[in-house]
Amino acid sequence: MMHLSPVICPRKDCNDEIAFAAMRCAGCGHTDVGYPNVRYADDPAEVAALDARARTAFALADADGSRAVLNEFELACSKSTAVTVMAPVDLLSIVSANKLWVSFYKQSRDAGSRVAEDNKWDMNRSANDGKVNPQYYEEINYAALSLTDRGSGWYGGCHVSLIPDRIAVRATVFWQNPFSFLKDKPLAPDEIVPPGYRASWSRRAELAVVKLHSKIHADTKADAFASILLEDDPGRGDTEFIEVHIFGAVAPTAFAKVTVDVSRFDEDQELDWESVKRRLARRDIPISETKLG
Repeated sequence: MMHLSPVICPRKDCNDEIAFAAMRCAGCGHTDVGYPNVRYADDPAEVAALDARARTAFALADADGSRAVLNEFELACSKSTAVTVMAPVDLLSIVSANKLWVSFYKQSRDAGSRVAEDNKWDMNRSANDGKVNPQYYEEINYAALSLTDRGSGWYGGCHVSLIPDRIAVRATVFWQNPFSFLKDKPLAPDEIVPPGYRASWSRRAELAVVKLHSKIHADTKADAFASILLEDDPGRGDTEFIEVHIFGAVAPTAFAKVTVDVSRFDEDQELDWESVKRRLARRDIPISETKLG
């Protein structure tokens, strides 16, 4: 059953209903209707469900004596950032020719610059993404919510931290990777994702509390928060994390820092990375080289 409320055009002399995935009012052309993923996350049913789950999480924390630590965790997560991860060659194509970071679908279909692979991820990508972000999934870029300068290392060696102010207006957070979510919570073909598993960027800490409160105990130390929010990458492809969904293309001016896991590079990737470094330096984007693997 649908739980989403209709969105009405804010223009006073229009008041038409906005189509679910629309970026503007079809009736009057008004463009200040918000991004569809943000409208979805801010739907009253979504907000109410998440708030209710948050109250339950804090009540349980009160009962087991972990409330103070959970409050600290929430505060830390309110300052979390989005980190995406890509291969050196992909980052090179963005920073070398004033290109934009666009979604998998924009790369493979519109630009023709990427070919979908014959693996379980690409073969099932659209079905899973479309269930979580219906009708507008092709516009979404993905990142992980993080308290450090790294994201989910499975996706490549270059961890790109994003400037929060550059994405906040069009970013939302979701419980986990759609593949993992729909494996854990399978939905019938005519069902939508139940409310309470997504939030706007400004409420990302609340989602973190709801999802992860059971991992916070009275003796949990603050230095453990980062690995609780984003599981240390085991290299298996299903790392547990809260996923950030960013609507639309992202320019390199939104890149805050690039942290590189050089242990993942082969010889060709090392050459690509040397080219990337020079271009990042020209843009004054900080670089940190490390070995995470």
